[in-house]
Order: sequence, then structure tokens, then C-alpha cells
Amino acid sequence: MSKIIFNEHQQRVLEANPNVASVSDRAIQYTPEFKIHALKDNLAGKGPAQIFIENGFDLTVIGSKKATSSLNRGGRRIERMEKMASLKSVVEKAVPAAPPPKISQRRKSWRKRNHALNTWKQKMSC
Repeated sequence: MSKIIFNEHQQRVLEANPNVASVSDRAIQYTPEFKIHALKDNLAGKGPAQIFIENGFDLTVIGSKKATSSLNRGGRRIERMEKMASLKSVVEKAVPAAPPPKISQRRKSWRKRNHALNTWKQKMSC
């Protein structure tokens, strides 16, 4: 959690920025569009401070560490998502999908459930 505590005036200034979804006394939530835009700019070679200044943030208010840490967090999320996607594709290739159950199997299991439910209802009504 951040050591910076935003006062009410700073919170109002931050909320006025179109790239901010919400602000609390310690945290800023950015819009999804800004997150994507900032990560693309960062991958293109722009620094965190430059990205935040160009998008209307005052680094004296939010702190330069907040800009850097938010982009690092987003980059780590992307890396995790890429790893999960690659693992999923490996698993899908290695393990073929099971065929859907036959209709007769579905009917049998449905009949068993209904029978169990009816038996339970009869026991409860006695």
C-alpha cells in the first residue's frame, strides 16, 4: 500500500482526470483504456514519468514511484496472462477434449436424480 495519503483537494484534482476511474485517500484506480495505452507507450520506449505527465498527471501529487509501480504491475499481469495462455494451449494439445456424453447417459443420470429426489420427498412427508 502507498505511503502517500491524498487529501480531499488532491482527490478532486485526480478525479477530474479522464484517465482516473476512482481515487481513495491512498489509491488511484485508472481506466482500462489508460492502462492499455500506458502499457503500449511503455513498450514503445516511453518512460513511466513521461507517460503520466502526457496524460495529465502531476507527479508531485501522485509521486514518481506510483507511475513506475503501476506500469510494472501491468507488465507483470500481461506476462502472467501470456504464460497462462501458453500453458492452456499446451494442455489442450496434449489432452484431447472428452466427447460430450451420449443422450442416453444424460437421461439415465437425470432419472437417478429424480428418483433420489422423489424418495427424499416421500421420506420427508411421512
